[in-house]
Amino acid sequence: MNSTRSELITIGSLSMRFLVDGRDTAGHMAMAEMVIQPLAKVPPPHRHVDVDETIQVLEGSLTYRVDDCRRVLKAGDSCFSTARQRSSLLQSGRCSRSRAGGVFACQHRA
Repeated sequence: MNSTRSELITIGSLSMRFLVDGRDTAGHMAMAEMVIQPLAKVPPPHRHVDVDETIQVLEGSLTYRVDDCRRVLKAGDSCFSTARQRSSLLQSGRCSRSRAGGVFACQHRA
């Protein structure tokens, strides 16, 4: 295992730590734990060119938007978006942070 798992990446109100990255999986997938602070709107709407994304809420609740579909996810709930779908997260709780796991799987081209 080559990746540095102790590195914490913080973008605004989102903190992310990769548990597994492409160096561990020959570029096939990555897995991260995310902590999202109250009322955060991160990441903003975005698309991945060739990466499918699965988010599972571990603690708290999140609003996960995929294209025009919006779902409120609670601990234990998950949501999937394919590459090229527009997705975003909103932490809807006012008092506590949320924690989620993310799996990012690369669609390899032949």
